[in-house]
Amino acid sequence: MGKDNWPRVAVEKLTVHMIFPLLLPGLLGDNVLSGIAVSLRFNLIHELGIQSWPDCFATAGLGCIGNPSGPLLPYFDLVLQAAPAVNGMALGRSFLISGD
Repeated sequence: MGKDNWPRVAVEKLTVHMIFPLLLPGLLGDNVLSGIAVSLRFNLIHELGIQSWPDCFATAGLGCIGNPSGPLLPYFDLVLQAAPAVNGMALGRSFLISGD
């Protein structure tokens, strides 16, 4: 759990989570998301200290797109509030988002 060696420190994994795109269904209209590349049509919301968008694009096989522009916010709850306000897409963490 990490690359560093910390003497006299015990580590216990608390959770496993996935990161996935979040978008208000109304923003899609009659369209269907065909893949992560469609996210480039929306304002991408970023969380300070988290470089997840480039990782998400790389995992989807889109290569190195870099870090797309969009609002940069300090906390995840602000990211979730901003997404509908700017017609944007955010990355959610499975342990913080319910299926509701």
